Amino acid sequence: DGGLAPGCDFVPGAPESIPPPEAHTARWAFEPWISKDISDRADSYAFVDGFLERDIPVGALVIDSPWDVNYTTFTPNPDRYPDFGSMIDDMHSRGVRVVMWVTQMVNRSSFDAEIGGDRYRGRAPNYDQGCRCGYFVQSCALYDWWKGGGSGVDFFHPDARIWWHRQQDTLLDMGLDGWKVDFGESYLEEDPLLSTYEGPVAHQDYSERYYEDFLAYGRFRNGREFVTMVRPYDESYDRRGRFHARPEHAPVGWVGDNHRDWSGLVDALDHVFRRANAGYVVLGSDIGGYLDRDQHNLLREIPFDIEVFQRWVAMGAMMPFMELHGRQNLAPWTVPERVDETVALYRYWATLHHEMVGFWYSLAEEAYASGAAIVHPVSDPSAWAGDWRYVIGEHLLVAPVVAAGDARDVELPSGDRW
Repeated sequence: DGGLAPGCDFVPGAPESIPPPEAHTARWAFEPWISKDISDRADSYAFVDGFLERDIPVGALVIDSPWDVNYTTFTPNPDRYPDFGSMIDDMHSRGVRVVMWVTQMVNRSSFDAEIGGDRYRGRAPNYDQGCRCGYFVQSCALYDWWKGGGSGVDFFHPDARIWWHRQQDTLLDMGLDGWKVDFGESYLEEDPLLSTYEGPVAHQDYSERYYEDFLAYGRFRNGREFVTMVRPYDESYDRRGRFHARPEHAPVGWVGDNHRDWSGLVDALDHVFRRANAGYVVLGSDIGGYLDRDQHNLLREIPFDIEVFQRWVAMGAMMPFMELHGRQNLAPWTVPERVDETVALYRYWATLHHEMVGFWYSLAEEAYASGAAIVHPVSDPSAWAGDWRYVIGEHLLVAPVVAAGDARDVELPSGDRW
């Protein structure tokens, strides 16, 4: 098992081995999910109860950043999320699972650029331990990312993995249901990474080991129904487009950081189709689009468009993974116009998605057994633009509306009945 480094014997009780995770997505993960970017305990309760009081089904709540006392310690900020264990219990009593955002970065300096974020003093309290014991890649090299500057955990180092797992244990013992594992590894830009426990490794190998480790340990501690939410394929900001996790390590694959306009909806469909063609099973996007500003020009605001939002709700419900998430933290009842209509529409589509949970789960089990996908683009990549039709399993033909207006032409695929 490698043995603990001198002076680093503060990591007790290491398991002898953690089995590799099987390709599986829990049934509960097909319920509708909701998420906010900046939240706290009281706001999270109000958010969940707002849906339930309007008879809109909710199956999972994502606690996005900031929630930690620093990046990354796995310690909920007591000012923002006091008594976190009781909050998980309360959400479970409502039938709502809890998933928390995380990356593999441990910071020397941290910040939240978003309005309403936290202010941090000094380095994460676990940073010096990790650096002293050799638990970061590239000999503790510092990398700038969107939450500060820090170092990446070495998932090839057996003792580093033990150290990392022990820090997760408190939250996992509280009954945490999953991690939203974000793409912090993309900011380790060297390829290969020359300094790891196993020597030089390709950046892609590091990325895949990162996502695998969070899923494997979560399932080792909390069982087969533990879920990780990852980006199988992504091209955002100045990061090159690539696949991140392997298909078998992506129980839920989400498209993130799309503009909240028609171009963002099309971009989400493009990324979903790429992933489906590569064999990823459970896919979806941030309903409404995450970004209210141009990711390449932050001075350009992207105005809210109620028609885009409503069309995205329908498209999101007709994906295996349905999740509401955006930088403006909108709920159906807080949109700036056509509120009653939007609430009724969201209720309809979320309820339909909820009633299809058994259908989605069955398709996923078949897909994992056969190596197929759930979402099947009707056309090849050269013909996606302007079309974007897809088939769910072999049962439903979906033709999303991807531009303003109340109608579109839909060509039915030949040789079948629809």
